[in-house]
Amino acid sequence: MSKRDVRHLTGRGSFVDDIALPNILRCVFVRSSYPHAFVRGLKTPQNTSEAKIFTWSMLSKIVRPFYLSFPFEGCRNLEVSPLANQRVRYVGEPVAAVVAEDLYVAQDAANSVEVEYEPLPRVSDMFSYGDTLYDGWDNNTMVKFSRKYGDPFGEMERAEVVVEERIATHRVCPAPMETRGVVASYDAGRGFLTVWSPNQNPHMHRTVLSEVLNLPESRIRVISPDIGGGFGQKGHTYAEDVVVAALSILTGRPVKWIEERRENFMAAAQSREQVHLVKIGADKNGRIKSLIDEAYLDLGAYPLIPHSYLELAHVVIDMLPGPYRIENYAAEISLVVTNKTPAGAYRGFGHPEATFVRERALDILAEEIGLDPVTIRKRNLISASDIPYMAATGMIFDSGRPLETFETLVQQAGHHDGGDCEVVGVGYAVGVKGSVPTMSGVSQRWGSSEAAMVRLSMDGKPVVFSGAVSMGTRLDKLLAKIVSEILSVPEEDVEVVLGDTLSTPFSTGLWGSRGAVMVGGAVAKASTILRQKIQHISSILFECRPEDVILENGKVFVKDAVENGLTLSELAWKVYNNPNMFPQDMDLSLMAEAVYDPPNIWQAPDELGRMNATAAVSTIACAAFVTLDVETLEVKVKKLVLAENGGTYLSPMDVDEQLTGGAIQAYGASLFEEVVYSNEATPLTTTFSEYLLPTAVETPSIEIIHVVDPSPHTFRGAKGVGETATIPVNAAIANAIQNALKKKGISVKIDLSILSPSRLWSMVRK
Repeated sequence: MSKRDVRHLTGRGSFVDDIALPNILRCVFVRSSYPHAFVRGLKTPQNTSEAKIFTWSMLSKIVRPFYLSFPFEGCRNLEVSPLANQRVRYVGEPVAAVVAEDLYVAQDAANSVEVEYEPLPRVSDMFSYGDTLYDGWDNNTMVKFSRKYGDPFGEMERAEVVVEERIATHRVCPAPMETRGVVASYDAGRGFLTVWSPNQNPHMHRTVLSEVLNLPESRIRVISPDIGGGFGQKGHTYAEDVVVAALSILTGRPVKWIEERRENFMAAAQSREQVHLVKIGADKNGRIKSLIDEAYLDLGAYPLIPHSYLELAHVVIDMLPGPYRIENYAAEISLVVTNKTPAGAYRGFGHPEATFVRERALDILAEEIGLDPVTIRKRNLISASDIPYMAATGMIFDSGRPLETFETLVQQAGHHDGGDCEVVGVGYAVGVKGSVPTMSGVSQRWGSSEAAMVRLSMDGKPVVFSGAVSMGTRLDKLLAKIVSEILSVPEEDVEVVLGDTLSTPFSTGLWGSRGAVMVGGAVAKASTILRQKIQHISSILFECRPEDVILENGKVFVKDAVENGLTLSELAWKVYNNPNMFPQDMDLSLMAEAVYDPPNIWQAPDELGRMNATAAVSTIACAAFVTLDVETLEVKVKKLVLAENGGTYLSPMDVDEQLTGGAIQAYGASLFEEVVYSNEATPLTTTFSEYLLPTAVETPSIEIIHVVDPSPHTFRGAKGVGETATIPVNAAIANAIQNALKKKGISVKIDLSILSPSRLWSMVRK
């Protein structure tokens, strides 16, 4: 067990709530209890001498609104103030902030604040017509995207079989174990702000803070300590982040805010709520001729940045054809604002939604034609003989073998028998994950590259500096392993510094399954450069050619002269303390920085609107085995089998843990987890009593089959696996339930991704 594992297993991790600074103030937010209303007044209690209350009028002296402007034709721009400015648009929106030396004093003061609201008509769903959220808008559509490849409408008319369905994915909350939080400390003497935040991308977080706080980035330091789960929800810069930083500037004292679970359900990013009107045309043998989709995505009150829902919409468009040979394709997506919590990133980022819609539609098409679900997939999946294959959208399958991966799943998945009064259903789904995406093609900011630095300390031990973060994926262990292999030193000797914008090179952080491929690639590149430097410097001492210098077990030596070698510690001491031993103009810096960017990523679409926006493509197939009690419609998932084509595995144990965790997360979202709002846009799921998570008791058996196809373009052929398992599970379970219902003669069409008994009964009654 490594020292990095021991640190967490013995409770020695350092999370944002562990940050303790002298003279610190605690912050509590007053939040809107109305989904849509004017704020007409705010009455503070008389006895608040120990607490101070801040509103937008006070913060606006030093804080700008978020300016939400996106580079898309016809996109409406928004200005959103971090504290409500005369109007609230969702339950949980911050209206005021309260600070006090004691948390309970701040909570009591916040509970005593009376806000006068003038209610406005609610926009409770994407199809509420008439009332609008923003002045000057004639509807609630923020932007509409359209793309067309080939001749989808002509081929649809010529298709022998056409199915058209309304399929929806439900709203969920990532619900990480650690909620959000922030500690900010402003040094007025230096004009310097330090922020501790469990943010997945501290460098981008610093950029957004700089823009809203009107401070130069060079005067802001963001430190991401250990993160207790991110799942995309912690990839945004929130109103609370800005407010806490501003409060430290205004009060001259450090300020801490730690989110309560109820706040997390009301105010942190939710995701996945979409409605698709999908149409598939095929010939009588089940070969797909055309795919057309009209989709609506619920933005909530406004988009979050970075990693906005507008970017997710493009992912949905790209991923809807999936790993199938679909040459004629059209998609139109409308992003609609509602009086719900803002929508944002969640593990999978558009892939699970697109996969659910497509895989359900495929099963419905198979039923219409009279084919079984396995056959229709085999007839349309991209095969090894097709690779390299460019999809209609521009995504390039340079490896992955979708057909062969699916066939492996079917051959090895086995079967499962149900008990009395239970029916066994089997369902399949195949998905694709584009890992390591670029941001520049959609957001026109930041790009795809990753930088890292590796330095040899005075004692000869390497230190890695990366702007990525520690959030439970054991990235630090992987980076230490890479450096250990390249510099030939013990893994335990490698120190890893993550997530500090003051000491690490720029990074876009951990998202899009970037860790192993991008951060690992940058660290490997920097380590290789440092190795060459060590060889060059050592060659002066050994009076030999650099290529004759060998690094092994923490030592440098020349072949056949091991006894005359040096330890890296001895070499470092000579370099740092006796530089006169070397030529005067020689580069003696025992450090190397490198930028890694796979060559196959396109940073902009071509003239046909196609774009290969990712460095690697993984195929993931799932078989779900369920039992169904036909009296209660209670579903039990007995077994999930995953066949994952994920490239070279740099750390096999961690790969299996990521796949297992992702599958459980998707399983929970399939049967238990749903964010529910009333018809008046009031959230009804604000605790774990209403928002149910699966426990070890409910979790099914999960089997993993590895089908290895290295990427030809990435570091060591690796592909991202952090999100892969979240992609096909929901669809496979839905297809298995549909299969079980069919066996029992129950006529119902599953058109929604939440599969709880109450939702299944609603579908039956329809």
